[in-house]
Amino acid sequence: MEKFKNLDAVIFDLDGTLWDACDALTDSYNKICREYGQDEVGVDLVRSLMGKRFDAIFEAVFPGLGKEHMDKVKELQAKYEDIVIRENKGGVVFEGMRDTLDEINKNIKTYIVSNCQDGYVEAFADVHDMWDYIEDYENPGRTGLDKAENIKLVLDRNNIKNAIYIGDTQHDKDSAKEAGLPFVFADYGFGDVDEYDAKITKPSDLLDLIEL
Repeated sequence: MEKFKNLDAVIFDLDGTLWDACDALTDSYNKICREYGQDEVGVDLVRSLMGKRFDAIFEAVFPGLGKEHMDKVKELQAKYEDIVIRENKGGVVFEGMRDTLDEINKNIKTYIVSNCQDGYVEAFADVHDMWDYIEDYENPGRTGLDKAENIKLVLDRNNIKNAIYIGDTQHDKDSAKEAGLPFVFADYGFGDVDEYDAKITKPSDLLDLIEL
């Protein structure tokens, strides 16, 4: 296919696109399960929920708690996932991603828009020394907005005129389209999509799609 040309930004999803933190997230969810006397969950369930909205994730992981506990559960989850990631060096950056970002960043700025809680992107960047690759970032934990609106926020405040969005789930694809961006499907991630503008099977494939 023809390369994406004259880009001034590449915007990434985080989970399933830049890294895999499912083991760490499962540990943090299970801390809450134990506190509330619920059955613990497995990593396969957590992986299947990656990229979904907060409420859908928490209802699936904590089905017995009810909506009246959700605010407290969200607060605990943000606390525990930060502890697990920072103290246990949780999460694995996908092989080849750092080298790929090095090449892209020579000419194009890179950003993150993720469906995560406040502090999650920061933990990822701190633990894996990724701040040099993050020009700006956004998430619903900070704004209360959905992914499409957060993409638009990043576009607007950075005066971005020509960008693509990289993600691994249907919600990523729908959000990119709603924000008016071409969508590149990270096929090595956690989800599947009904259509895409381009597909990568490993991070380094991006270098074949972008005119640098």
